[in-house]
Amino acid sequence: MGKDKAAKKASREKALQMQQEKFEALRAAMTPEERAKADKKAKRFKVILLSIVGLFVLTVVFAMFSGSGTTDSNPSSTTVSDTSGVDWKNYSPQVKNRIEELINTNDCSGLQSEFDIAAQNDTAQRNRVGDGNADLMDYINGEMQRLGCY
Repeated sequence: MGKDKAAKKASREKALQMQQEKFEALRAAMTPEERAKADKKAKRFKVILLSIVGLFVLTVVFAMFSGSGTTDSNPSSTTVSDTSGVDWKNYSPQVKNRIEELINTNDCSGLQSEFDIAAQNDTAQRNRVGDGNADLMDYINGEMQRLGCY
């Protein structure tokens, strides 16, 4: 197995070196004006890419910390039963409260956001507790169907 890894690594390094040489040859063939234009375009692409990544990270962080601010000290009669199929001990209580609130208020947009966040965080959840977010996503999807969101 070690030889396979070494061979793959060598192959990747060779491909990277060939790509670098090709890039340098193309760059050498450019005029100074073309090079400046290409550099400006590459810099703009990096800024846009970093902005998108930053917005994504901020969205995830915001979603994680934006609880409804309510406590579950006085549960209402409209709370979702534990027959949801979700192992709620793997989640913060705010997650369940937030989803229950969205269901109770028929907030399809909010439920879709929770579904999307669960999908994006599936790998992290799997690494954290050993199970992904499939049950949570199935539950949210079923509730969205029940509410007529789509």
